[in-house]
Amino acid sequence: MIRKLGMSELYKVKVIMVTKYKVTLRLVLQHPDAPGALPESKFLAMQLLTEPDFERTAFAKVMSKEDLRDDAYIRKVAPKYIASVKRVAIDNWRPGEAPIISDENDVLLPEKLCPAATYEIRVSDSKLLAHLRAGKKWNSASYADPSAEVAPVRPRKRVAATRPPAEPAAPPPPPAKGNIRKLKLAWISAFAAGAFRMISRA
Repeated sequence: MIRKLGMSELYKVKVIMVTKYKVTLRLVLQHPDAPGALPESKFLAMQLLTEPDFERTAFAKVMSKEDLRDDAYIRKVAPKYIASVKRVAIDNWRPGEAPIISDENDVLLPEKLCPAATYEIRVSDSKLLAHLRAGKKWNSASYADPSAEVAPVRPRKRVAATRPPAEPAAPPPPPAKGNIRKLKLAWISAFAAGAFRMISRA
């Protein structure tokens, strides 16, 4: 089956585990333009937790779906409900590099080859996780707030290998004592021969 690149689907999400105040989610990237690719973002976490079965969530008692279409609103309330977001594992991607999820024909790679990350999200109230169960899956259009939390993604760059600086050449060893004596005798002999020639010419 050919998986074409979609326009609105940014992630495939799976619930790995739910405890009283923490949910572990697995996100598989499905679109190269997702802000920050797989960031640690409370803005993103807020959207993820309100996506499935919104009307059955504790969030529905204090906000509306219309509220969640307003980035400024999410930016304001996310820290109130999301205590922390921690990315605990990454596959097929390194933070700061452009993710590769499809071929040149925009055909998505198999899921096992797409960039993915596992997150631990802690909430301020256990009721906020009551609608989630391990094994639950959904396709997500959630995104991180690029203006506040996400560093820009850079193309991968190759760094040219550099050679270590050459060590300075060792100074020549001092001449042996026997060689010094020979040099002195040769110098004396040459000096004496030159003096003799000068006297002979006089």
